Amino acid sequence: MENSNNHDNLALLLQVPQAAIDALGTTLPARVEAYIAAIEAHKYSIGIPRPTEHPLVEAIAAAGGMNAVEIISSEGVPPPSQPRVPREVTNFQARALLQKMPGSAEGKTLFDDVDAALEAKGGIPWQAWEYATAFRRESSLVAAIAAHLSLTDEQLDEMFIAAAAISL
Repeated sequence: MENSNNHDNLALLLQVPQAAIDALGTTLPARVEAYIAAIEAHKYSIGIPRPTEHPLVEAIAAAGGMNAVEIISSEGVPPPSQPRVPREVTNFQARALLQKMPGSAEGKTLFDDVDAALEAKGGIPWQAWEYATAFRRESSLVAAIAAHLSLTDEQLDEMFIAAAAISL
């Protein structure tokens, strides 16, 4: 009996931008092959953590290997050197960054300027700044502080990227 769902011969292709492949270099096929072999070997192991690789390598392996990859144009894809702006940063990250950045006056930091901005604004309770666990990039509090400090969207994005890189 012939299979009425004749999808067995249709392989799903994983579309990968050329820039993503270029970022991993010429070792990508070898890395995918080695990862597939490691996952296969892991099936017979006990108590050993599952192998991990770069997320792109893992996605290609899950799709069936390099034969399942369709390389597409990188047009419109941001280069890997441009980090994405995080949606939020922790209170610790924000405060640590602001304490390192010079402020508007001699010896002051942006941290001091934020305190001044909140006092000047009046409508923003200081507790929103003092006790927040995280700051969202699109929040009204961040927008109000940025406006008071005359920060552009690009400057604010750069600050969020820099803050997200700070860890304990």
